[in-house]
Amino acid sequence: MRTRSVGKSWRKLLGSQQAPAGLTLVTECPPLPQGGTAAIAQWLDRNPDARMVVIDVFAKMRGQAPQGVSAYNADDVPVGYAKRLADHYGIAVVIVHHVRKAGSDDFLTEVSGTNGIAGAADATLVLKRARGQADVIPHVTGRDVDEAEYALSFQPASGAWHLLDGPVTDHTIGDTRAAILRHAGGRYYPDTGTQTQGTPEVSELSDCPAPRSLSTSTEGTDLRRTESERWISSPEDAA
Repeated sequence: MRTRSVGKSWRKLLGSQQAPAGLTLVTECPPLPQGGTAAIAQWLDRNPDARMVVIDVFAKMRGQAPQGVSAYNADDVPVGYAKRLADHYGIAVVIVHHVRKAGSDDFLTEVSGTNGIAGAADATLVLKRARGQADVIPHVTGRDVDEAEYALSFQPASGAWHLLDGPVTDHTIGDTRAAILRHAGGRYYPDTGTQTQGTPEVSELSDCPAPRSLSTSTEGTDLRRTESERWISSPEDAA
């Protein structure tokens, strides 16, 4: 990690506050297999109150893969160094790593490299860019972690992430569908005038942003797409 970029980031995060007394930033460290593990262990011995070590980025710390090992083992072994540190000292070791450019239905396969990286870690969190209000969606799973996803919004002024309330789906839909769901309770059918119990009157839809939300040019496209994604069901489903 570059010293200049570290200073710039911390000035934004801290503002006028002082950095925590227990924080240590190190910009140079040998790879884990070539002395990095021992260097981190020595720091932990000197700082028994430490609770977390962040390795950023993993590619700089993994070291050269031993000759003759499989690609899976070449990924599994360096993560194993970090896991042994975490288990021995009872701390969290966070490894920052990259994802593939190509997307996938299974977020674990988006981790760059083989399954050896995610397989050796106790938990894996993948940040995926999202549409709508949320900037990213963290997907998390692990041995002792329930699989879940969250919506986060980035605050440029402070350089911090803000956890958005409610289900992820509330923050990943477009403005048109969000307006329709907000005013119709997710169960109003414009083509038939049918509405289920508990939804607002049709007149309340006048607050939807015009002309996109209910215009002739976009209504069919947005409502059909919404229906396929199960945001608004067909009248038959409501029967």
